[in-house]
Amino acid sequence: MANVKKVIYKVPNGKLLKIFLEDADGKIASIKITGDFFTHPEENIEKMEKALVGAQLDEKNLNEKINEFLNLNPTSFFGLDTESLVKTILSATRI
Repeated sequence: MANVKKVIYKVPNGKLLKIFLEDADGKIASIKITGDFFTHPEENIEKMEKALVGAQLDEKNLNEKINEFLNLNPTSFFGLDTESLVKTILSATRI
């Protein structure tokens, strides 16, 4: 990943979230989501990363993409929520 932007965010009442983002033309070119939160099943975080590639970098679209993914791939987050995930992804675009 060239020109990757890194953001670290402490989710209120949650865990640490790290986003590594490469964007192009207002869309996600690549993304890596890590941190000390838990996801069940674990492999869904990688599936979500793949599903987000190509997504427009705006709040409405990211919320729709993440919720669409979660509807098709039931996933439990512990120490993380969708709102914090979207907020952190968008903050990477301002670096």
